[in-house]
Amino acid sequence: NGMYLVTGSHDLTARLWGIQSGKQMRTFGTKRRGGHKAEVYSVVLSPDSSCLVTSSWDKTAILWNVNTGKEIRNFAGHHRHVASVAISSDNSRIVTGSWDTTVRIWDAKTGKQMIRVGSSNRQD
Repeated sequence: NGMYLVTGSHDLTARLWGIQSGKQMRTFGTKRRGGHKAEVYSVVLSPDSSCLVTSSWDKTAILWNVNTGKEIRNFAGHHRHVASVAISSDNSRIVTGSWDTTVRIWDAKTGKQMIRVGSSNRQD
């Protein structure tokens, strides 16, 4: 939205930065607040900046509340690293792409997988 920048890191966290100030505003995923068990691979901020989604080498994606920094929902089901994430314009759907060769669409409120495209039979 031009106001914020989000980054993911090998320290298992994501961070929200103010573009104007250049200052870190919040950290997502700490020992106190939970989060990923492996490196954060991809991060996306929702269009309204109310939430963000992270993906990780731990085979999951997490939806976070930007205001509180707390985990809202964890999306598990991939068999390999989750390499990319996206969020719908109304924040109702999460899309994940994985090295297991699948793309999955999830309901953001329930955490349930709605659609799976591709095959996760690949062994490499």
